[in-house]
Amino acid sequence: DKFGIEVQHKGRSGKIEHPVILEEEHTYGVLELTEDNELFLECNAEGFPEPEIVWYRDDEIVGYGNYLIKSVSLADSGEYTCEAVNCMTNKVSKVLAAVIVEKKPPPPPAQ
Repeated sequence: DKFGIEVQHKGRSGKIEHPVILEEEHTYGVLELTEDNELFLECNAEGFPEPEIVWYRDDEIVGYGNYLIKSVSLADSGEYTCEAVNCMTNKVSKVLAAVIVEKKPPPPPAQ
């Protein structure tokens, strides 16, 4: 930053580096899942101090950390965004997936 501020984080010190998300925007594209399928998304970021990852579905926080893994229901349809945050004011985000969850088909009739 323009003042050359150094911070100490987990025993390391250095200049503040804005977070950078390593995945490309729309890495996962459109994912069509059925109820109870597993959604698995990954987001990695670099920066100093080390950024924290926050996951959003539309505008709602749905998870924290590099991985978002969940069994989906119809309510889980939406746009999934990874946000990397450090030092409170430095944030970047990328939309990584659009998820469409469909109803599980009924079982076939018994023979």
